[in-house]
Amino acid sequence: MSFCFSDQYYFYASAEGLTRGFPTWRTPRLRLFTGRENQLPADNHLIYALVAPRPLIMSTALHDPVENTWGIERVFEQVQAVYKLLGRAENIGLRYRPGPHAPDEGAYAAHNEFLLRAIAGDNIAEAFPYQPYHPWNYEVWEAKQKPGATPTRVTREASREAVAERVAWLLGTAIKRSQGTTVFKLPSKATDAVKVTFGPGLHGDLYYPASQQRDLAVKRNSQGEKLPAVLWLGSFNTSAGYKQGPGTSGALAQDFLPKAGFITLGYDPIGTRDRHQERRVFYDQYPDKSLMGKMVEDARDAIDALAACPKVDPERIFVVGYGMGGMVTTFLMALDERPAGAAIIAGFTPFRTDTDERGTGGVRRWSHLYGWLPQLGQFVGQEADIPLDFDAILGAAAPRPLLVMAPTRDWHASHHDVAAAVSAAQTTYQQRSAPDRLTLLSPDRWLEYNTSMQTQTAEWLRRAAVAEPPAK
Repeated sequence: MSFCFSDQYYFYASAEGLTRGFPTWRTPRLRLFTGRENQLPADNHLIYALVAPRPLIMSTALHDPVENTWGIERVFEQVQAVYKLLGRAENIGLRYRPGPHAPDEGAYAAHNEFLLRAIAGDNIAEAFPYQPYHPWNYEVWEAKQKPGATPTRVTREASREAVAERVAWLLGTAIKRSQGTTVFKLPSKATDAVKVTFGPGLHGDLYYPASQQRDLAVKRNSQGEKLPAVLWLGSFNTSAGYKQGPGTSGALAQDFLPKAGFITLGYDPIGTRDRHQERRVFYDQYPDKSLMGKMVEDARDAIDALAACPKVDPERIFVVGYGMGGMVTTFLMALDERPAGAAIIAGFTPFRTDTDERGTGGVRRWSHLYGWLPQLGQFVGQEADIPLDFDAILGAAAPRPLLVMAPTRDWHASHHDVAAAVSAAQTTYQQRSAPDRLTLLSPDRWLEYNTSMQTQTAEWLRRAAVAEPPAK
């Protein structure tokens, strides 16, 4: 898998983790590119390409904690293009298996079949066809779209309604929100998570603070034993979902957030863990919607679930989002007035300055690579014309408290532009008489969510939980 697709944006076994845990596996020089994987002179897809046109099978597991099915498929497509160029597309295949890292009996049998086919010169792709879980082709999607009006460009001075209208356009046609009942299933052990079913058949885990930690987020109202809560929206980790992965440089969210005194809900985003098949058919079922729109709707359903929990104070539900989850959080705060506040960690870089030359992947990644926000594809090369940007999106959350945490050496974002967006949104907060409710923290680190950053998040949450709510 490409190191660019396994860094801390995904919480996988990154170049840093690999060279620290297994220093003899790769050259020590690889460690010099920790936090700047996009500057590597070569990556793993080039090693695979050197095998061409000889027979090759890529074999991985859906829940392998050190693999990323989305990243594997991007590498496969790059290598497959080399095989096609050499006229031997039949010599490469991809096989998924259920389960974690260790191969099962089916994997050994498949590998034996591959070897026999390779020796006989038989077709590899026929036995191991490419059936991606994350299919995406922007040009195919674009050709299916009906002509429609593009909203006019707005700045941070726009009304909350105008911002919400453009966010809705960006996310695509709204997916009808479920009116399903939230069901809580108590665990057999008091220390285990409570299982939650909510929304359109979504499943999550609810973690309670230990009894001695429940006074950390002091109650400020008369709602008895009700506690503040956090909705955790994590990174794009396809194997572990919200539970992060072995590349995590800090504690797990389901550990450090309850220890801070907050009831915490986590659930797996679409395209991760047991939601791979849902991702596979998403754009076939919803060609006029977007994956990011689905993630935002799921988050709104999760807010419903938290509000239905008898132990949760519905006036003190906060959101903490990291990476992909951080971007979901920005849109959620602009559209939904229920969250009392949010912490956004490495969640965005402004659209209008995110050009191909920035080295981040540009806005093109959201439309062409991930397929999360296809509407942005029409603005590649014309980024300055994008109808809205994060200064207005952040401002739409005012006067509720927001924490923006942006590591200065995160290559997925331009820190200067993130700081400028927060500064612009600060004007909106001042106009809403809440200048101290928008906070920017800039750790001098590459992209990660380490223990120090988590401690800062927890301290900010505690202060926000005991403060008087802003006037609406």
